[in-house]
Amino acid sequence: MPNLLDHLVFRAKLEPNSVALQGVGRQLTFDQLLDIAKKIGSKLRQTGIRPGQIVITSIPDKFMDWIVTLALFHEATITCSNHGYAPIDPAFECDWVITNREVDHFPAERTIRIDRKWMDEARELSSGIDQMDYPSGESPVRLYLTSGTTGQRKAVAFGLDRLVARVKQGAALGGLPKRIGLLKLSAQVDFAACATCLLNGAPIYCTRTSKETVDLIRQFSLETLHGSPDQIAGLIEHLVAQGAMSRSLLNAAG
Repeated sequence: MPNLLDHLVFRAKLEPNSVALQGVGRQLTFDQLLDIAKKIGSKLRQTGIRPGQIVITSIPDKFMDWIVTLALFHEATITCSNHGYAPIDPAFECDWVITNREVDHFPAERTIRIDRKWMDEARELSSGIDQMDYPSGESPVRLYLTSGTTGQRKAVAFGLDRLVARVKQGAALGGLPKRIGLLKLSAQVDFAACATCLLNGAPIYCTRTSKETVDLIRQFSLETLHGSPDQIAGLIEHLVAQGAMSRSLLNAAG
């Protein structure tokens, strides 16, 4: 049955050395991304994660959140990215929370903290484990936490067929190599943009600070950027403070 990870497997075979994830001082090719996603999937399976379970990632760093999310697709779970470290709504029933720091708003026995020791242990595992699959293309694979139009918090589910169809129809902001997104995977548009990059074999540029955003734009001659009004305003404030308002950076920020 279909799985988003199948597209990563395809890319790792077609162009293993092409860049899949690019940050400042860190980079993964499609082959490396597949390897670490499978190893993390193996570690999560050992921990007790099972297909069909709902797993929330509370990892604001998009570079790491994307890796863990792909590992969760490897295990055929229903994935969901939290809005940063925000407390999980008690009314939202999920099986696990994965985070990179201690949290006190979710039961410890169902919280997986991915720290350096945990990652070192995962890297020692074999990447040869079999991939788990979803029952069908209509099975839910991704949840988005949203307030909707009514102000009432809810979770919106997407199946893989629907998700891929939206990507192919251009519903997401495109996966062009010269684009950088400041939003997180918790935003539906950004997750779809990352999926677009994966399907097109384009790199995902990940940034944690305004300085990193400027560094990536300059280093890779990025041409377009999308983010929230607050994020773009913060970037412009950083550029003004640094006296770094060049035409190319203004074009990207616009």
